[in-house]
Amino acid sequence: MQPPPVVAEPGWSALSPITAKSGRSWVHGQEGDQRMRVAYFRRDDGALVGRVWFGPWCEGPPGHAHGGSMASVLDDAIGKVGWLNGHRVVAAKIEVSFRRMLPIGSDVWIEAFIDRVEGRKVHTRGHLLDAEQKPYADATGLFIELGEGGLPA
Repeated sequence: MQPPPVVAEPGWSALSPITAKSGRSWVHGQEGDQRMRVAYFRRDDGALVGRVWFGPWCEGPPGHAHGGSMASVLDDAIGKVGWLNGHRVVAAKIEVSFRRMLPIGSDVWIEAFIDRVEGRKVHTRGHLLDAEQKPYADATGLFIELGEGGLPA
């Protein structure tokens, strides 16, 4: 089972893989593995958008993605949208609502955006969506801006 190719939609700018300094990421996996394939883009409005393919290594309930795989990619996206928009943040609270089961082999839309900023608090939202924009899962996050030296202020 291989993921389909990803093509940018109008108004999307390609992003290099956004990973830690080590270049490794559980969410992004390794080229050719059967976990998941994540491709992020920056939309003209500053949102982080893209496509996520859930491969057979993401299986939880028979034939469907494990909730942890869905939650991890939402966590990744709602945090990275902060960084993408100039906020050096770490997660303080993440909440995921699962709307329906996501079949293995699905290639779904992901969208993450900043909801609001209150001082050092950055509130974000994200969604995993099917082709008709119906949600598989939604997430909200509270992230805290890092201070000097990479530590929370």
